[in-house]
Amino acid sequence: MLKIIVGMILLFIIVDFLVAYKLFKIAFVNTTNRSQAMSAEHNVIPTADEEAEKFLQNTKEKWLNETIEKKVYINSHDGLKLVGFQYLTESLSNRWAILIHGFDSQHQEMFDKAPFFQTLGFNLLLPDARAHGESDGKYIGFGWPEREDIKQWIDFILSQDADAEIILYGVSMGGATAMMTAGEKLPKQVVAVIEDCGYSSVAEELAYQLKQLFNLPAFPLIPTVSIINYFHQGWWLREASSTKQLAKTRLPVLFIHGTEDRFVPFEMMQENYLATPTAKRVLTVEGAQHAKAGVTAGSVYWETVKEFLTENTDMKNLD
Repeated sequence: MLKIIVGMILLFIIVDFLVAYKLFKIAFVNTTNRSQAMSAEHNVIPTADEEAEKFLQNTKEKWLNETIEKKVYINSHDGLKLVGFQYLTESLSNRWAILIHGFDSQHQEMFDKAPFFQTLGFNLLLPDARAHGESDGKYIGFGWPEREDIKQWIDFILSQDADAEIILYGVSMGGATAMMTAGEKLPKQVVAVIEDCGYSSVAEELAYQLKQLFNLPAFPLIPTVSIINYFHQGWWLREASSTKQLAKTRLPVLFIHGTEDRFVPFEMMQENYLATPTAKRVLTVEGAQHAKAGVTAGSVYWETVKEFLTENTDMKNLD
């Protein structure tokens, strides 16, 4: 009888490890084919208003035709060559925005946002996150190691412009990256954070996806994934928390989220908001799917961004 019990326990441990390792590969390894997970019904993002999408596409194309792109580089604290793309305003400006893309994407994802920030007078830096685009890296960090990368990109900007006024803006994983960065000790030149549909923590987001994709509970798989991740990346999932980082921030934060987000649930934004002790504001976009708040809200989105920056920073003449 004892042998049977021991055998069942060992079998359970083996199955748990194998399933957890599969989940780890889907979530964290950049070479994994995750099309099945991303095409699951709850992760599919329907096309937003056709006219709004067409307007954004035209705005993006016009901006790309008129702007000058410069490829720039830094070396991460753990030895990765990271690539960014810099776009300067025609007139001299000390305003800078770091636009941070989402999971399984690259800097081009921010091309529909870039023209609007540049009309406000911002020089732009669009990094390819580690393990994305042209940047080195095997493992995706969901914002936790990326927060250190953003700190280095901030230093890169300050090496060019010591008087810079810098804001962080991110969407989805980029939003979480911005929030996690906000809890670090940052130079005084970083003045605000704008996050769009970022999650509350890596563990909570993975648990949510696990339930939605496979109808499996968080325990014991998420703790096992955390052990596997620690072995490969050197950090536990419980460390990578937007809410914990926001609780330490000195920066004002604008939270943006769509009520119909099925990739990062709306409730996670509420957790992040409640954790933030500084000046803060929420833009709730009714009916918006994941990362579609800008399209759905239209001009309200950018008017809110302008008002937030005007009220909470020294940027008083935003055009």
